[in-house]
Amino acid sequence: MSDQSIHVGARDLGTAKLVYIMNFVGFILPISTIVALIVAYLSDKSDELVKTHLKFQIRTFWWTFLMVIVGIVGAFFIVGYLILLFAFIYALTRYISGFMLLNKGAPVTGTKTLNLVAT
Repeated sequence: MSDQSIHVGARDLGTAKLVYIMNFVGFILPISTIVALIVAYLSDKSDELVKTHLKFQIRTFWWTFLMVIVGIVGAFFIVGYLILLFAFIYALTRYISGFMLLNKGAPVTGTKTLNLVAT
């Protein structure tokens, strides 16, 4: 019985890991990020640990998307390039720190904030 519960937990963590990996691939193939967002929204979030990571990834996507839109508009005034650079750094650091927390088996506690790093 305990082996079955460990397997279910590993499968749930696998979904969150898959979404993180798809987000990393999204820096090269942006469609992967859209697929990761859909998977995160459609995943069964019964495990609280997985729920915090998926919520964190969804929020990271939307805030990064907003920054990219503002950066593209601002690119006409040069400042947009700095905003785009910040959006890249913001997403990358959040995905790396979140993935590291997931590998430790720790939940993301700061899902309602815009921290640069997962806490």
